[in-house]
Amino acid sequence: MKNRIFLSIGSNIGNLKENIDQAVEKIKELASVEVVKVSKYYKSTPVEFLHQNDFVNCAVLIKTGINIHKLHAKLQKIEVELGKDKQIENGPRSIDIDIIFCEDLVISTSDLQVPHQKMHERKFVLIPFMELDKNFKHPQLNLTVKELLAKLKDNHLQKVKEL
Repeated sequence: MKNRIFLSIGSNIGNLKENIDQAVEKIKELASVEVVKVSKYYKSTPVEFLHQNDFVNCAVLIKTGINIHKLHAKLQKIEVELGKDKQIENGPRSIDIDIIFCEDLVISTSDLQVPHQKMHERKFVLIPFMELDKNFKHPQLNLTVKELLAKLKDNHLQKVKEL
């Protein structure tokens, strides 16, 4: 059985669009992974660690039968291959690939949180996600992606616009 898995990809160091394109290509090359849809790219202001460049973000829907923990390890390997350096938590990075949802699974381990624990607070995740499945329901919050986005207050610190 293949699960639908939703990813968020972002970059704010180097050639941002090219970094994301390379990440998507590497995901396509993974055995037993089908990239179903990639959202448009969006420029967004950073959150939490504010003293850094703006990001480019997108959302990706994949289908795979790979165990979620094995997939997570493969995605982390792609990040390393593309130069991710995690010196500062939430700091600048050439690439960041997060698993947002895996169907209705809820996973909480030391290295993997699914659904992503802050996705419902982040416009740069929710806006691109709207293109993939605006009616997907968060398994813990019991709200759709569209409802989660509508609940977010306008925040001048979270500016997201289509590239």
